Amino acid sequence: MGRIALVLGSGGARGYAHIGVIQVLEERGHEVAAVSGASMGALIGGLHVAGKLGEFTGWALGLKQFDVLRMMDLTVREPGLVRGDRITRYLSGLLDGIQIEDSPIPYTAVATDLGSRREVWFQQGPMDVAIRASIAMPSFITPVVVGDRLLIDGGVVNPLPIEPTLSTPVDATVAVELNGPSRADSRNKDIAISTPYHASADEVDQESTGRDWLERFRMGAVDLFAQTAWARKNVDPARSNDLYRLGPAPKGLSYLDLVAQSVDMMGSMIARYRSASNPPDVAIQIPHDAARVSEFHRASGMITLGRKLAIEALDRAGL
Repeated sequence: MGRIALVLGSGGARGYAHIGVIQVLEERGHEVAAVSGASMGALIGGLHVAGKLGEFTGWALGLKQFDVLRMMDLTVREPGLVRGDRITRYLSGLLDGIQIEDSPIPYTAVATDLGSRREVWFQQGPMDVAIRASIAMPSFITPVVVGDRLLIDGGVVNPLPIEPTLSTPVDATVAVELNGPSRADSRNKDIAISTPYHASADEVDQESTGRDWLERFRMGAVDLFAQTAWARKNVDPARSNDLYRLGPAPKGLSYLDLVAQSVDMMGSMIARYRSASNPPDVAIQIPHDAARVSEFHRASGMITLGRKLAIEALDRAGL
């Protein structure tokens, strides 16, 4: 049993996996001592520290695809497909005026300020307002104005916000990323999903710590370009001209799918480089193709997946 800082990433409906992770941590007797989240991570994390996650989970497990469609108040005159008023009303009713600073667990919801192009940390004020700002996925859910700031999804700048938890003394940091390698890639023997190495205090000094950070950053960049080079090397020379032939978009690729996949890819790369300076002790990666961003009727499967991957990761870490 130990004190855990829990970092919950962005990724739409895949965020139901966060519920499974929290369940496993509680079953093992760990104390969640700090929570930070972006987008769906902010929603699940906020409901947990407010003591409302059980009620929300029961509601989510009962959702059918038609129920999800009814929740989406579509709009054509605002900067987003969904206005978000129905979501806001549900959250406000569930949270019933709870203030972040009254929570027994330090909590941070991350949003993005479009004007300053910086992240905003909500660590006080109404919980429902913080969550609504953090889940405003570009082109999907309309942005909101809080004070004089135009705010959108926190995952745009910090999809895995580890930094807000650093001031809380804990035994381990557990981070749940929702844009992990695809299920097919995870089964490929040539692709390894590793947990960051943490040297003991007597193994490092200030000078080597700086070198280690630079080395992690360099290796991340090398790996990224190696994947690109691999793609080029594995092109059949006889078919190389096909690379320059224009073709139609895949059938069934919707506007929302395109936006969501683009945001997911961007978020995955941002999370990778930002976490290089503050790597978590336990990294749980939910495959990016486990569910579409908008498949909020798939709570049961995603919670089960979150539990499975949490058990595996925590067992490896000895937690």
